Amino acid sequence: MLGVLRLRRLVRQVPLQTSFVFLFLLCILSVFLSSYFLYVVKRELEPSLASGRAADDLYVTPSRPLPFLSGAGGTLSSDGSRTDPVVLVFVESPYSQLGQEIVAILESARFRYRTEISPGKGDMPTLTDGRRGRFVLIVYENILKYVNMDAWNRELLDRYCIEFGVGMIGFFK
Repeated sequence: MLGVLRLRRLVRQVPLQTSFVFLFLLCILSVFLSSYFLYVVKRELEPSLASGRAADDLYVTPSRPLPFLSGAGGTLSSDGSRTDPVVLVFVESPYSQLGQEIVAILESARFRYRTEISPGKGDMPTLTDGRRGRFVLIVYENILKYVNMDAWNRELLDRYCIEFGVGMIGFFK
């Protein structure tokens, strides 16, 4: 009981600046500890990938990115990519404001793009051309269209993104 009273009296007498310095040091310590755990300890705990495993057997976590598979997914082009440098943009309508702004940004950066209406059921555009991917990036004007997509198309799109290393960007209104 006496120890609790002493601690309470000590906390009351600590100036505000000292409290902020203590909290700052505590935050820095927690950042270092979490980064140590994520990049050192967790990597030791994860199983390593065998070189002969198939693409379906990959174990991917946020701390370990998907490795580049040279045999799976298609042939490499002269620049080393397995996809064409085209961006697929899913818009809600051809006249939507955000869709037009996305297209304007892509045009100003001189990216090749293809605009499609967000798929509902069964109207997903062709994603591959033989063993090559057709798109290097997929952009959704409304990410809820991707979330509410039917299971078949979503699985198809997810497999395409994993197999060809394609990124996806979605905007939320």
